[in-house]
Amino acid sequence: MNPIKGYCNYMMRAGRMNERMTRKEFWPYFVFNWAVLYVLDKALKALAANSGGLLLNIVCFVLMFYIFGPMIQRVNDAYLRKRFLFVLIVPYVGPTIVLLMLLRKSYPEATEYGPCRD
Repeated sequence: MNPIKGYCNYMMRAGRMNERMTRKEFWPYFVFNWAVLYVLDKALKALAANSGGLLLNIVCFVLMFYIFGPMIQRVNDAYLRKRFLFVLIVPYVGPTIVLLMLLRKSYPEATEYGPCRD
Protein backbone atom coordinates (compact mmCIF):
# COMPACT_ATOMS: atom_id res chain seq x y z
CA MET A 1 0.00 0.00 0.00
CA ASN A 2 1.11 3.54 -0.68
CA PRO A 3 2.43 5.06 2.61
CA ILE A 4 0.44 8.25 2.13
CA LYS A 5 -2.81 6.36 1.52
CA GLY A 6 -2.03 4.13 4.49
CA TYR A 7 -1.47 7.14 6.73
CA CYS A 8 -4.71 8.76 5.56
CA ASN A 9 -6.54 5.50 6.28
CA TYR A 10 -4.90 5.39 9.74
CA MET A 11 -5.95 8.97 10.50
CA MET A 12 -9.54 8.41 9.34
CA ARG A 13 -9.89 5.28 11.48
CA ALA A 14 -8.45 6.82 14.65
CA GLY A 15 -11.84 7.70 16.14
CA ARG A 16 -13.45 4.30 15.62
CA MET A 17 -12.77 2.66 18.96
CA ASN A 18 -14.77 -0.52 18.29
CA GLU A 19 -12.63 -1.83 15.44
CA ARG A 20 -9.47 -3.87 15.16
CA MET A 21 -6.11 -2.66 13.82
CA THR A 22 -3.38 -5.12 12.84
CA ARG A 23 0.27 -4.64 13.70
CA LYS A 24 1.09 -3.81 10.08
CA GLU A 25 -1.51 -1.04 10.06
CA PHE A 26 -0.60 0.28 13.50
CA TRP A 27 3.15 0.48 14.06
CA PRO A 28 4.57 2.53 11.16
CA TYR A 29 2.09 5.36 11.61
CA PHE A 30 2.12 5.18 15.40
CA VAL A 31 5.88 5.72 15.41
CA PHE A 32 5.51 8.48 12.80
CA ASN A 33 2.93 10.29 14.98
CA TRP A 34 5.26 10.12 17.99
CA ALA A 35 8.07 11.55 15.87
CA VAL A 36 5.82 14.39 14.66
CA LEU A 37 4.75 15.08 18.25
CA TYR A 38 8.38 15.22 19.35
CA VAL A 39 9.42 17.59 16.54
CA LEU A 40 6.41 19.86 17.07
CA ASP A 41 7.07 19.92 20.79
CA LYS A 42 10.63 21.10 20.21
CA ALA A 43 9.61 23.60 17.53
CA LEU A 44 6.64 25.06 19.39
CA LYS A 45 8.39 25.37 22.75
CA ALA A 46 10.19 28.40 21.36
CA LEU A 47 6.78 29.89 20.55
CA ALA A 48 5.44 28.94 23.97
CA ALA A 49 7.87 31.36 25.56
CA ASN A 50 6.35 34.06 23.32
CA SER A 51 2.68 33.35 24.17
CA GLY A 52 2.35 30.33 21.87
CA GLY A 53 1.52 27.93 24.69
CA LEU A 54 -2.11 27.59 23.63
CA LEU A 55 -1.09 26.52 20.13
CA LEU A 56 1.29 23.93 21.58
CA ASN A 57 -1.45 22.52 23.83
CA ILE A 58 -3.95 22.28 20.98
CA VAL A 59 -1.48 20.54 18.64
CA CYS A 60 -0.44 18.08 21.36
CA PHE A 61 -4.06 17.30 22.24
CA VAL A 62 -4.98 16.59 18.61
CA LEU A 63 -1.93 14.37 18.07
CA MET A 64 -2.57 12.48 21.31
CA PHE A 65 -6.04 11.65 19.98
CA TYR A 66 -4.39 10.11 16.91
CA ILE A 67 -1.98 8.19 19.13
CA PHE A 68 -4.39 6.79 21.74
CA GLY A 69 -7.32 6.05 19.39
CA PRO A 70 -5.37 3.48 17.37
CA MET A 71 -3.84 2.11 20.58
CA ILE A 72 -7.36 1.16 21.68
CA GLN A 73 -7.97 -0.50 18.31
CA ARG A 74 -4.70 -2.42 18.67
CA VAL A 75 -5.74 -3.56 22.15
CA ASN A 76 -9.03 -4.76 20.63
CA ASP A 77 -7.11 -6.68 17.98
CA ALA A 78 -4.89 -8.40 20.56
CA TYR A 79 -8.08 -9.16 22.53
CA LEU A 80 -6.98 -7.36 25.67
CA ARG A 81 -9.20 -5.27 27.91
CA LYS A 82 -9.23 -1.52 27.33
CA ARG A 83 -8.63 -0.82 31.00
CA PHE A 84 -5.26 -2.44 30.46
CA LEU A 85 -4.12 0.95 29.11
CA PHE A 86 -4.40 2.45 32.62
CA VAL A 87 -1.03 0.82 33.25
CA LEU A 88 0.38 3.81 31.33
CA ILE A 89 -0.06 5.82 34.53
CA VAL A 90 2.83 3.94 36.17
CA PRO A 91 6.05 5.81 35.30
CA TYR A 92 8.64 4.00 33.13
CA VAL A 93 7.30 0.49 33.77
CA GLY A 94 3.77 1.13 32.50
CA PRO A 95 4.67 2.36 29.02
CA THR A 96 7.13 -0.51 28.64
CA ILE A 97 4.47 -3.08 29.54
CA VAL A 98 1.94 -1.49 27.17
CA LEU A 99 4.52 -1.35 24.38
CA LEU A 100 5.25 -5.06 24.78
CA MET A 101 1.57 -5.96 24.86
CA LEU A 102 0.88 -3.92 21.71
CA LEU A 103 3.47 -6.06 19.94
CA ARG A 104 1.32 -9.17 20.47
CA LYS A 105 -0.07 -11.00 17.47
CA SER A 106 -3.66 -10.51 16.45
CA TYR A 107 -6.24 -12.70 18.10
CA PRO A 108 -6.96 -15.28 15.37
CA GLU A 109 -10.70 -15.69 15.93
CA ALA A 110 -13.55 -13.28 15.38
CA THR A 111 -14.43 -11.09 18.36
CA GLU A 112 -17.10 -8.49 19.07
CA TYR A 113 -14.79 -6.04 17.24
CA GLY A 114 -14.87 -8.00 13.98
CA PRO A 115 -12.97 -10.80 12.24
CA CYS A 116 -9.20 -11.11 12.17
CA ARG A 117 -7.70 -9.35 9.14
CA ASP A 118 -4.11 -10.46 9.71
